Amino acid sequence: MFKILPILLLLFFSWSSFADDGICHNADGETNVLNLSFGTVNVSAANNLAGYTVKDALTTTLSSYPVRCHCDPEHNDDGAFYEIFYIGDPAPGLVEDRVIDDQQYYILNEYLSIGVKVFIINNDYANLPFDHLSNKVTDPQHSCGPRNDGRQIYLDSGRSAKISFNLRHSVTGITSIPRTEVAWIYAGINNYYPRTTPVSKVTIMGSLIAPQNCEMTPGQTIDVDLGKMNAGDFSTTPGAVVPGKKVKTVVKVSCLGMTDVRDSEFVQASMVAVDRSPDASMIATTNPDVGIKIYDKNGSQIRVDGGMLPADMSAISRLGATDGSVTFYSTPASMTGKRPAAGEEFTADATLIIEFTN
Repeated sequence: MFKILPILLLLFFSWSSFADDGICHNADGETNVLNLSFGTVNVSAANNLAGYTVKDALTTTLSSYPVRCHCDPEHNDDGAFYEIFYIGDPAPGLVEDRVIDDQQYYILNEYLSIGVKVFIINNDYANLPFDHLSNKVTDPQHSCGPRNDGRQIYLDSGRSAKISFNLRHSVTGITSIPRTEVAWIYAGINNYYPRTTPVSKVTIMGSLIAPQNCEMTPGQTIDVDLGKMNAGDFSTTPGAVVPGKKVKTVVKVSCLGMTDVRDSEFVQASMVAVDRSPDASMIATTNPDVGIKIYDKNGSQIRVDGGMLPADMSAISRLGATDGSVTFYSTPASMTGKRPAAGEEFTADATLIIEFTN
């Protein structure tokens, strides 16, 4: 006798998570990437301080990109929808730094934090982060579909961004920023869809330069008056100096943007004569028989084709400022070994240039 046993066949099924979640995804399967290359952003030495912000240093817009959207329970009847909701997140790995003017900044490197704004239609540029932000569109009507069957839509949101920079420390020279992801943008047709694959990513690349700046008596000419001297005081030996005639000059120096420089001995000056003797030992004057020798603060003679003059600088302040001076001595000397004619004046020109030693 055979017994027929009833068999209960259980069929377990569900729509894939992407079938009814309302998520929008790139129609071509590739995430749209907004590559921002901003070249070099220049920060003046006066602004090269921790806390200084360069607002909206870069704005770039690329072409619109196609997406398709899954339906959700709210739109399953006819698949029609208007609004798209956007999520904007910092790229994985970025860490919150501080909020400035209601904008969140994220640590980019030791020197910089960045704030990111992403363009969302009817919301202008939205500060990152934002969560399920509607584009408030009421026309045209779009169509979603199950799985990947939604009608293709071209998005303008998420294709433009603005970048701002905040200095965490003063920048020494040039800070280069390699290609770095800074934002991920998601899209969907409801205000509760989950994060899956972003429809757009924002990357940046470029550099920021903020050179240190030092000034010597800004806007003024340094005049050295050698006074009167007797023609007979000049030697008939070329290169010999006039005895007892050494004039001291102290030039004030002020520097900014030095927060990350630890050694105040980094500044010195160099002397470059407009005209000089063949061996660069003397500045040539308007009198061919008269030259001028230059000595540093320690009494050592320097060349006038770039010879170095040390500076005396104060300790660098918390704000990156330091003040000091450069001292040198000027002495007339015989250029040719021929005594100059009596009653004649002479002038000479040279340039004092600030040098950084580290």
